[in-house]
Amino acid sequence: MGFVMIGTHLRKYHPEEGETSVIVPEEAEYIDTYALSGTIDRECRKIERVEFPDSIKHFTGHVLEYCTSLKEVVLPANLQSIVPYFFYECRALEQIQLPSTVEKIGQEAFTHCESLKEIDFPVNLRFIDREAFQYCRNLQRVRFSDNLRTISKSAFFYCQNLNSVEFPEQRLHLEGWAFCCCGLKEVTLSLPIQMAAFAFDRNVILHIRTNDGILTMPFDDWAGNQDETYFIQFLESPSEEIFQNIRKTRYKILLAQYMLKYHPEQEFYQKYVKRNIRKIMKLFIDQQASDSIQNLLETGYITKKNIDELIIYALDKQKHEMQILLMNWKQKHIKSESIEKQISRKFRL
Repeated sequence: MGFVMIGTHLRKYHPEEGETSVIVPEEAEYIDTYALSGTIDRECRKIERVEFPDSIKHFTGHVLEYCTSLKEVVLPANLQSIVPYFFYECRALEQIQLPSTVEKIGQEAFTHCESLKEIDFPVNLRFIDREAFQYCRNLQRVRFSDNLRTISKSAFFYCQNLNSVEFPEQRLHLEGWAFCCCGLKEVTLSLPIQMAAFAFDRNVILHIRTNDGILTMPFDDWAGNQDETYFIQFLESPSEEIFQNIRKTRYKILLAQYMLKYHPEQEFYQKYVKRNIRKIMKLFIDQQASDSIQNLLETGYITKKNIDELIIYALDKQKHEMQILLMNWKQKHIKSESIEKQISRKFRL
């Protein structure tokens, strides 16, 4: 029973009956695979606290895997990597203090840590591997430092109560399903950003921080293809050439409106919006984007013919708030019959 050591290698630990707290001896420098894992020794599933000395130079994988009662762990102060499956299925772990020296979190390192509620990631962290925190169902808040560069595939998949993420304000690569099936409703990201398809759920609202301000858009049709590359390139350095390379009408509309807001002197984008005003307004009616509609109404591009068509479109689509917004604007800016009469005429009351 107890520690099985070969030189400075901790090969295995066998808890005494009823033992719940473990202090790894100072002479240990290397921790072998499954050394304290509940996968091999079911008695390890009763461990509630583990303290590792600063003498540890290297962990292999699955260190505390299936230590399902683990609530507290003290890690070496100079630790550089959380190895794969380190805390896999540590379902009782409620919090974790990662040393500031940690640069990488390995694959499935915290998968099924269902009691974990929040994490402040260390300042030197640069890479989070695939599925590292998937199924952490009670995780509510995470905060990343500006040194983070990559969040890999499914890293926070099905963290269904995750509702607050502070992303770095530097270059970031988000792989597919990184935050899929989470509780996020909106996120703020900074340029430059590289996002794969399904990095977020389709209903998430993106706020992209640029040199000019904030561009807000739905994530629902982000495909992570060439159009998305051009979209980000345009936000970094707007040009007519990049704009013309974009094929998705929705992206062109968003960027043209962005340019009208922050660079109204650019005639190219004024002409694009004016030429496509009906299509743009219908898109915003579908999205119930009242602020965007209000901004376009103030451009002076809406005519009596346009406004009547748009009011009918909003009515047909049952976008009643947008319908009232348009009708109020028409009554104020275009001399016409009252709102009540317009509704009556539509329904022939």
